[in-house]
Amino acid sequence: MWGENVRTIKLHSTKFTLDGKFLLNHDTKQFVNLNEYKAASIDENG
Repeated sequence: MWGENVRTIKLHSTKFTLDGKFLLNHDTKQFVNLNEYKAASIDENG
């Protein structure tokens, strides 16, 4: 976010990845294959 009242935070690197994982919604019985989501989200800049 950008703006006058926005603080910056530092992100720490971790070895945890979402590769091979699924995001599940048990209420609606829907899921997202995160490998497919990641592949579809890559733009021309990587």
